[in-house]
Amino acid sequence: MGVVDDEVFYEKVEEEVASGQMKPGLRTKAYSHAGGDEHASRSMYIPLRGEQLIQASAAAELATRQARRNARSTARRMAFARGVLFVFFVFPLSLIALVSFLSVIFFFTEGKPGSALFGLCIGLTCAWVSQAAWRA
Repeated sequence: MGVVDDEVFYEKVEEEVASGQMKPGLRTKAYSHAGGDEHASRSMYIPLRGEQLIQASAAAELATRQARRNARSTARRMAFARGVLFVFFVFPLSLIALVSFLSVIFFFTEGKPGSALFGLCIGLTCAWVSQAAWRA
């Protein structure tokens, strides 16, 4: 944290002190450290509260970085899973669909309309399943 960053926190502390909206527990701690002197306790409160705000900001920043890191990690795992899905499920089903369509065109059309319909149904089913799996 630089000087400019710290100033923002101490401005907030100044507003708290000026408005009388100080944190009760921290105010009591400052009062006890000041030996019961009200003026000195306000002087003690300022750095204590400033440090609290700085630490809270650092913790929030750390949590944000961790959330970003987790999001990137999840995105990488999802990309890997999609690749595995493509290689082991979508691609083979697409090949089956292609072979089924080719069988309809080349092999089963010679006087066997039932076989052509069967090949067409398998081809369409595999194509539909592979596309549905890829979009999931």
